Amino acid sequence: MPFDSITTYAIIKELNSKLKESKVSKIYMPTKYEVVLHTFDGDKQMLLINAGSSTPRVHFIEDYNASMNEPYGFCMLLRKYLSGAVITDIEGYEFDRIIKIRFESINLLGEYQNLTLTAEIMGRNSNLILIDDESGKIIDSIKHIRPDNPLMREVIPKIDYEYPTKDRLNPLDFNEFVAADNIKSNAGRTLKSALMSTFNGISPIIFSEITSVLDIDNNAGVNELSKEDIENIIKRIREYFSGLDERLKYNLYRKDGNNKDYVCIDISSYEDMEKMTFDTPSKMIDTYYHDIDRLNRLKVVYKDVYNLINRSLAREQHKLELRRKDLEKAEGSEKYNIKGQLLLSNLHLIKKGDKSITVQNFFKEPYEDITISLNPALSPSENANKYFKKYTKLENSKKHLEKLIKDGEENVYFLESQSLYLERAKTYPEVEDIKSVMEELGYIKKKKKKHNLKKVKKLKFTTSDGYEIYVGRNSLDNDYLTRKFAFKTDLWVHTKDIPSSHVIIRTNNGTYSNEALELACKLCVYYSKAKNSSNVPVDYAYIKYVKKPSGMKEGKVIYTNNETVEVTLSEDDIKMIDKLSS
Repeated sequence: MPFDSITTYAIIKELNSKLKESKVSKIYMPTKYEVVLHTFDGDKQMLLINAGSSTPRVHFIEDYNASMNEPYGFCMLLRKYLSGAVITDIEGYEFDRIIKIRFESINLLGEYQNLTLTAEIMGRNSNLILIDDESGKIIDSIKHIRPDNPLMREVIPKIDYEYPTKDRLNPLDFNEFVAADNIKSNAGRTLKSALMSTFNGISPIIFSEITSVLDIDNNAGVNELSKEDIENIIKRIREYFSGLDERLKYNLYRKDGNNKDYVCIDISSYEDMEKMTFDTPSKMIDTYYHDIDRLNRLKVVYKDVYNLINRSLAREQHKLELRRKDLEKAEGSEKYNIKGQLLLSNLHLIKKGDKSITVQNFFKEPYEDITISLNPALSPSENANKYFKKYTKLENSKKHLEKLIKDGEENVYFLESQSLYLERAKTYPEVEDIKSVMEELGYIKKKKKKHNLKKVKKLKFTTSDGYEIYVGRNSLDNDYLTRKFAFKTDLWVHTKDIPSSHVIIRTNNGTYSNEALELACKLCVYYSKAKNSSNVPVDYAYIKYVKKPSGMKEGKVIYTNNETVEVTLSEDDIKMIDKLSS
């Protein structure tokens, strides 16, 4: 899975075959550490350069949503220097994880200028650096490394570019005597460890495969090897890498429906996994990272929406908790009414200046004495009125609090639903729909505009007996499916009191199969917050019994004449739905 030196080598070969003499037409930055170069030489190409710490890489991509571009300063600088530039060459450096893309451009004075965009694909130390070839100085980089960082070399504008420190050998071109000395210097270590310390940029899984193909025991200790053994191993490694071009195969390995690894040679230890072979390394890498990129980019580009939903949800939950506590206190209002009534019945026993009075409580059987506190500055009747006022105030607050709690519960349900839909979003339009709903309800500041229900790209599933099942992806989808798309005789399915997608079974004039109902209920739980819970209650009712009162939030409905079943998704159910949804 690491973007190692063999992958870098394969990508450089592909870039040279497709990018040479092409012209840069557009430059975008979808996230802070990603650059997308659009090039044209009769065919349009899109090259992604990712210098982030988690998924650094370079490869062609099939599609990119340009509307998601962010105006980062480095993007503006690249546009200034590289827009319209011609790519003259792509090369590596000492079989390291470095890709140098050379350009010929025309500067503001109309003079030709040679530039190099250097991608260093080195994990958390990855970087993308633009260099002036004539002076050898850095124009700028996507990450600035200050001189006060003792663990890393300095990378800032206007200084000479230096390659990362290299203390290992290029397996395509090395001195056998130096290699032997390097291996011997690793006395006390295993051969695999010694080889990885000697040669550049090879990942552990690749070295294991290489030594397996060459029938070398990589767990042998360096101390156990003779001089002849080491010389023989070095010769066999040279022979292996001299035929590297013929060995390149672009394989993506999958297990249990998930992408596990990608490598540019066959890996015998992965024989138990499903293998997908591609004709280019870019297609292999793009396929591997497709879903990962989608989620990462959505989270970066729409981090304000994620954060806003989380903040709003926390605030609503806190307010709801406080109001429930206030309601709990207000539930004791009747005791103040009783005290007022008892004072009125015993006015003749109260003397002005009394601080309390003990009377018989005839509202409770058997009768018992109760002591009532009095304000000595008030008359007996005024003391009674004080308790009646407190009773009335609490009674009124109960009605108000009950309404606030109901509204709060709806707000929490709505925000939890949006959070669920956002986690499941696979495309930018889906997130835009969620954002527009948040704008209409005032969570995001923007002028209100009426959002008409429109036809949406819903999820569709078909049972083996021909029944069609539709699943909403967000609040707008849910409203469209339930209010516009479904017929009165169709069946509506939703988890009980738990945020989930609305699921519609297209019935045959009100009839449906058990298989259709079972699949619809499983889909409903799968696309809910209770996906991993047991015995999830799922309600279903005909659409004619599902209503949306005026003023109710997007995706929220009320329903009657429903039936309820309990659903628990098994691992096989989840795998089955994963496969159907892909």
